[in-house]
Amino acid sequence: GDRLGLLDLPALERETGLVPIPLTRRRRLGSGWHGNVLLVKSGSVRGVHQIDLPGLEPRGAVVADLDLPHGKVRVVAAHLGLLRQSRLAQVRAILAALPHERDEPTVLLGDMNEWRKDHRSALGSLAPGFGPVSTFVPSFPAVFPVFALDRILARPYHLIEHVEAHVTPLSRVASDHLPVKARLRLDVAACAHEAMQRHEHGKKKEAAAPAAEPITLAERRRARRSAGLVPARALARLRRG
Repeated sequence: GDRLGLLDLPALERETGLVPIPLTRRRRLGSGWHGNVLLVKSGSVRGVHQIDLPGLEPRGAVVADLDLPHGKVRVVAAHLGLLRQSRLAQVRAILAALPHERDEPTVLLGDMNEWRKDHRSALGSLAPGFGPVSTFVPSFPAVFPVFALDRILARPYHLIEHVEAHVTPLSRVASDHLPVKARLRLDVAACAHEAMQRHEHGKKKEAAAPAAEPITLAERRRARRSAGLVPARALARLRRG
């Protein structure tokens, strides 16, 4: 059946100014979309789409393009499955749904249900774009966190300056997972984006510039005479004379 949200969203907006991004209602709210919510400042959402993820359990991900004061960022919120094979397929589906170009900063976050950090990790295919997945912060169980089930990853990976668990007496009882928070450097990403655009613009200008036509030997001699230059061999004969 449906799993209706328990958050008092109007009170949350009054206290923090944060609102949930709009989502299209699936046939059953309990089918993979529980736990997937993105709260943002009102008016900062440029686009939203949802991904139905494969696996034995019905799961989903939310992709939002945001315009923030320090730049644009794409945020992917996902809740991956409990089975490793499902997580492998779900990670592949998320990567396939993201644009191939890497010029826009992308943050992937959520309950990944993955505690491994070696070659057995289901998140390994994220490493080429999102950096080392072995960097983690234990977040589960909240009373004594041992496993890093909740992750915040970024593309490019240096977009993330710092990641830590939010540990307070209230956070230990509010959920069985501790909240995980990260500080992003969107200014660094903006500089990298501008450098990439300049590089691409330079390549286009170089490709558009007409190639110089080859100069014949006769044309080269006429140019030297008009400039008052004496060929080396003629100069040698004058010196011998």
